[in-house]
Amino acid sequence: MTQAGIVAKAEKLRALQKALKFSDQQMADHIKCDRLTWRNAVSGGLVSPLTVAKVSAAFSTPFDTYFKLYYAEQNAA
Repeated sequence: MTQAGIVAKAEKLRALQKALKFSDQQMADHIKCDRLTWRNAVSGGLVSPLTVAKVSAAFSTPFDTYFKLYYAEQNAA
């Protein structure tokens, strides 16, 4: 069975943050999420569709600018 999720292109998000000279909290405030959600995204963790929508809206970018689909094979028990 294959499971899918959404992960951030962490290096691109970090580059954006650096270019804006924003702290983690400033980035979170700008995209209207909490700091922990932002840190999860820039560390390459799975993100929610809501987080994707907030980032895409905040920076007027399409989904695939900062995110990609992730597929993982899971062995059946």
